[in-house]
Amino acid sequence: MILPNNRNNQLAFIVLIALFASIVIFRIVNLSADTPFGISTGQELSTDPPQYTSFARNQALFGNWEIYYTRYVFFVNNITTLMAYPIFKIFGTGRAQSNFVATFFSLLTIFASFLIWRKKGYPFAIASTAILGFNYIFISYGKMTFLEVTTLGVASFAGFLLLCEKYRILTSFLSGILFAAAAFYSKLLAVVFLPLALVILLIELYQMKKPAIFKKFNPLYAFGIGYVVIFLLWLVTVYLPSKGEVSGYLSEISTGMYGAPKAFESVKMFFVQLFSYGFDSKLWAKQPITFAIGFLGAAAVAGFLFSPKKEILQKIDRIDLFNLLWFVGIFCTLFPWNYRPLRYALLIFPPMCYLATRWLFILSEPRNKWGKRIWPLYLFSLIAGAIVTFHLLINPHFDERSLELVLKYIPFGIL
Repeated sequence: MILPNNRNNQLAFIVLIALFASIVIFRIVNLSADTPFGISTGQELSTDPPQYTSFARNQALFGNWEIYYTRYVFFVNNITTLMAYPIFKIFGTGRAQSNFVATFFSLLTIFASFLIWRKKGYPFAIASTAILGFNYIFISYGKMTFLEVTTLGVASFAGFLLLCEKYRILTSFLSGILFAAAAFYSKLLAVVFLPLALVILLIELYQMKKPAIFKKFNPLYAFGIGYVVIFLLWLVTVYLPSKGEVSGYLSEISTGMYGAPKAFESVKMFFVQLFSYGFDSKLWAKQPITFAIGFLGAAAVAGFLFSPKKEILQKIDRIDLFNLLWFVGIFCTLFPWNYRPLRYALLIFPPMCYLATRWLFILSEPRNKWGKRIWPLYLFSLIAGAIVTFHLLINPHFDERSLELVLKYIPFGIL
């Protein structure tokens, strides 16, 4: 059941309906409005979104996806383009119509996340959904047709299917299709979800305690088939016909325009990139509370996962692990690079809101539920606390940002 059906949960039902109604209204009212001034430190809000729907606009107006020859085959063969075309064809072209596409995927992200979170109980799901749904950055960026918004919607729904408890073969197969589509037909950054999904599926099979499970057709194999099918489709229809354009574009956006990741130049630069992620884009400065409790929630969940002295894998909560791996995986994928715009970080928002809520709920739990071993919780909390402290101290000095400033504040964060 998506909605609570117990009479004792009537209040939760009313709150849930009011919550989703508010979230939808916040997004669909005045779809053509400009984003708030100063939310981005770059020009991405005015330059990037139009190019992602320009091919759908061309097809709707002129009957041709590409009026001029371009090398952006990724954008032509993209879920955003395919979704925008019927909208433009039926309702005409315009900023509101374009933003409706992004709004659809941002709402899909919220709804799919709620479906996952409700397994932790409706109070938890409502709190998590509220934190994500009313996030200032997610509201503003979620109305713009960035590929990250589309990717987030598709990947979130894929995550819901991955964690479904019924029809595991079918849902795992569909999850593989959607995770692959999020990567190859939206944003290649989404390949980070592949190892995440494989870990979740392997733990699921381990927890079944059936040694012969790998000899039978199981969710892992179904997921792999779905993923490979989409990859092969992309290989045949996109990569092979336009190998030069695809390779050139990937080379340009990885190291061609901004150089090799500084984090791999030296140990010093590794820690500079690690600690400073989010500082140059004001990512954490715009949401200091969610940032702080989200990182502390990640530390708490990591500590709990390692707290059992025996049968750790058997006792792992797969919903906790899924959100933790998502959060850590995206963070570790983004921080080494030299170009780190705020829109890339949208992919970290759902797990961060989940982990923030977990931390809030953990505060109400007695200590005897924290597991047998407490030291992992303390260790991960120290690491998270160092990053949080660094940003809380350095954020007021944004206008003075420099390598020297970052190096100056890293010791304060650690101490």
